[in-house]
Amino acid sequence: MFYKSIGISIFLFIIGSNVSSQNITLPRVMHVNIFEGLQVYSEPSINSNKIAVYVHGEWIEVFERSNRLETINGITNYWYQVRGIIDGRWHSRAWVFGGYLSEQLPEDVPAIIGFWNVENEDNYIFRFWANERYVEGINRSGAATFGNWSLNENNLNIINENRNILINIEIINRNEIILNYPDGNIKRLIRNFNRY
Repeated sequence: MFYKSIGISIFLFIIGSNVSSQNITLPRVMHVNIFEGLQVYSEPSINSNKIAVYVHGEWIEVFERSNRLETINGITNYWYQVRGIIDGRWHSRAWVFGGYLSEQLPEDVPAIIGFWNVENEDNYIFRFWANERYVEGINRSGAATFGNWSLNENNLNIINENRNILINIEIINRNEIILNYPDGNIKRLIRNFNRY
């Protein structure tokens, strides 16, 4: 009887630890942390319609958590209602399995991925998606430039309808980078954790 109660206590501790680790404040920005990409569904079930796939490292906004835990591929977690852009299309209120989400940008993903504020330039933002698309401009104004980006060591290549520019990038850490433009202009970018 003694061993049975110890076994039950250990089991409950493990289950309790798993559940409590999933108690996160919502809404929240999280990252896809599965190399193959994260399947997006219309409902919190692998039997619902598949909408799209978020790429590894993508930054998505999480709004709601399902009521019950589910185990998929040996991982137990909740389903999360999310929104984000996939292949240029806005997906609002779709569902992903939480076992493949991370609060931190995965270490094998370029540090540039994410949403950035420009230091000392109120409301000017950059957003770099994992699929090598980007936007820069005045936040929530409609005044923005969209295009593509690529990174080769410390050189960031920005391509859009107005320009093709090679910018030297200094990665201070995963939450702060400096863009050194060819004309001498410097922009210090600070990662924005609060907004998508």
